[in-house]
This record gives sequence, C-alpha cells and structure tokens, in this order.
Amino acid sequence: MPVFDITDVIDNLFTGWARPDSPGAAVAVIRDAEIVFQRGYGMANLDHDVPITPSSVFHSASVSKQFTAMAVYMLVEEGRLSLGDDIRRHVPELPDFGVLVTLDHLIHHTSGLRDQWELLQLSGWRYSKDLITDKDVLRVVSRQRALNFPPGTRFMYCNTGYTLLAQAVAIRDGLPLRSGSSRWHHCLYGAEEAASAHDRLGEGPIHRRPQPPPALHA
Repeated sequence: MPVFDITDVIDNLFTGWARPDSPGAAVAVIRDAEIVFQRGYGMANLDHDVPITPSSVFHSASVSKQFTAMAVYMLVEEGRLSLGDDIRRHVPELPDFGVLVTLDHLIHHTSGLRDQWELLQLSGWRYSKDLITDKDVLRVVSRQRALNFPPGTRFMYCNTGYTLLAQAVAIRDGLPLRSGSSRWHHCLYGAEEAASAHDRLGEGPIHRRPQPPPALHA
C-alpha cells in the first residue's frame, strides 16, 4: 500500500472514535523501522476534554509486568539481585509467613500471596476510582498473617508480587521503577524519547482519594 493512502485508510477505520465525546486510541504505523503514520483519535479524558495524541501516556496496567520482570533479570545479571532472594530482604514491611517467598516465586505467580486488589476492595477501596499508591498496597499486605498456599506449590495470578518486585528494583537500583525503566528505555531507544516519555508520566488532573478505612487484618 502506498504511504499516501495510509492516512485515509486509517482515518476511515477510526471514524467512529474520532469524536470529542468518545474514548479512542493512539495509532502508529511503522515501516522499515520508521514511523510513517501517527495520529490520535478520540479523547484521553472525557471529564477534562483532553484529546488523545500520538504522545498520550496510557495506563499500561499488567502489560508493565513483563518490563518489571525484565528489570529484575537485568539486576540479577549485574549481581545486585538474586532470583532466590527472600523478598523480605528487599521489602521488610512484608510479614514473616514462616516460609521463604523468593523473587522467583513472585515473577512466576507461585508465591501464595493474597492479591492486593482483592484485599484493598475488602478494605473499602474502589479500584480505578481511588488514587491507590504503592504505600497503600504495602500497608494492607503488611497486615496479612497467612498465605493462600505454600510458595512454589501452586500457580495463582497475583498482582501483589509485581508491586513487591517493583519495590525491590527501586531499592537495589536506587531509583523508582519508572525512572529505572526510563533509563533502560534510553539504552534501547535513545535519550530524547526516553526523557520525553518520563516527563509525560503523570500528566492530567489528580483526583484525591478519600481517607481510607482501617486496613483489613486476615
């Protein structure tokens, strides 16, 4: 397909979302390692009339897990972490469950830890509505007294593990995971793009959360 046809074709595909009252998407087409088309369609924030652009930053959610795991493995290669490390060595807020919970358990969802979103929901937090920080997650996780199962005996998808891995990376790398991942992004893609992506993080209005209820004990 000739390059000059791409714009009309993609515009037609996203006609239904190219409105000021609709969510949408940021679209890029890469050919021979070069971006030949990029455009935003729809809105990034309907409440504040923020349109989507090619530089919009999206909540990557669990897509970020692979990059968190990559960060751990990079530090393992540097000798600054070990997959067999007790997570409490890096995150002492985690209670002693009487068994070893390793970084490897966390990466592969075999730790037995209870999931942070379920714990927060039981404590009265509203997922996607309240502003929840790592400190909030650590606060509720630190009050747990048991695991779902002995580490390494079962698989159970667990978001808690990756929050703890991000904390371990931040402590060993001396930077928050966001900053560290930007530095590694710099190595792969160049300084200007990495700095731009880092600076855009956190754009937009912040909705303050209400005072949380007492953390759940279990």
